[in-house]
Amino acid sequence: MGNWLRRLRLHVDTLGYSSQQKKILAGGVLAFTLAYVGRLNLSAALPRLSAHFALTGAQSGLFQTAFAVVYAAGQLVNGVIADRVNPRRHILCGLFFSAACNLLMGALNSVWLLSVVWAANGLAQSMLWAPIVRLLALYFTGRTRVSASFLLSFTLVAGHFLAWLIAGLMNSLLSYRFSFFVPGAGLMLCVIPVWRLLPGRVSEEPLRVREQRKGSMLMLMRTGFAWLLLIGVANGFVRDGVMAWGPYVLSEGGQSFSASLIIPVLNLFGLLLGRAAFRLMHGRGRQFCLAMFALSALLSLTLAPARGLWLLAFLLGTVCALMYGVNPVLTTLFPLEYDRLGMVGLTAGLLDSAIYVGSALAGVLGGAIEGAAGYAGLYMSWAAAGALGVGFCAAALRGRREPGASAEG
Repeated sequence: MGNWLRRLRLHVDTLGYSSQQKKILAGGVLAFTLAYVGRLNLSAALPRLSAHFALTGAQSGLFQTAFAVVYAAGQLVNGVIADRVNPRRHILCGLFFSAACNLLMGALNSVWLLSVVWAANGLAQSMLWAPIVRLLALYFTGRTRVSASFLLSFTLVAGHFLAWLIAGLMNSLLSYRFSFFVPGAGLMLCVIPVWRLLPGRVSEEPLRVREQRKGSMLMLMRTGFAWLLLIGVANGFVRDGVMAWGPYVLSEGGQSFSASLIIPVLNLFGLLLGRAAFRLMHGRGRQFCLAMFALSALLSLTLAPARGLWLLAFLLGTVCALMYGVNPVLTTLFPLEYDRLGMVGLTAGLLDSAIYVGSALAGVLGGAIEGAAGYAGLYMSWAAAGALGVGFCAAALRGRREPGASAEG
């Protein structure tokens, strides 16, 4: 691990970041890694929590759906707010609120109250991504902007791994309750360092003049943005479907939960290979996403006939990793295309919201499909979503218009 951190530090130094940019990246990485731990811990805690309350598959999926629906709605609101308020204050409020929700999750004994609190956690977590993308738009340009986008995407992988590791250990050693207590305490403790690392007054940002919003929703849709939203829904359905149901599938019948940890490890490789493929395709984001969806759909078809716990874990992880490769392009690079319209925060919020609409569908709908058609039906639903993603990417290519041209026309 020490070797890897030294290499990462060397990589950051060679990219030519200023000291302020390094602090923003450090604050963003810390905040989002722990934020993901405070929401992805549910997947690992769900088998024990479901057993404790004797929940069905569809009832278990209610937690993810409640979170995702509120998160998606919250992103719509926070995407608008992010272009107008102090990003640091916005992020700190989300971290503190999420910490409180996690602590409550470990303390309550009512399924319905737990669902409400986890939905509230969705609102808290929706306050985080749009402001950090806004900071990227304000403080980073050119090559540093692209590299910072990919570096921040690694927080999702690190968050998944830590969430599942912590929740798995707490489940084994203590109870599912500590799968929420520990992340809640971590979130609370990270508030002070994040406050010190992120800039307090972006209005005095020296690199560029802060732009006012020049675009409208009509202009936004004329650029083909609606197709990007549909790509987000398909991405969320497959990505979070695997992340939510993968541990459930692999731990069923007393099988080793440790096999689940291969999924976040493969997600890391998905991001690395995704970045390499993105470069090979010369930054053509829509073509890149189309290729990743096509591969994900094909691999989803191999899940049902797979034999053996570790082979299944590897295939699940690969399907998910391909969607993780799409993630930084979809959630960061596409929104940054709308910088000229002054709509970075709004587009980041809308796209993240679309992803979690897909995540919401993966929760209850995934549970209903699994209950009706078993795991084979669940795997087929991911293949179908991947195929739809291919179609949406193709449509986005045909209907694309440059945001700047839309603003001028």
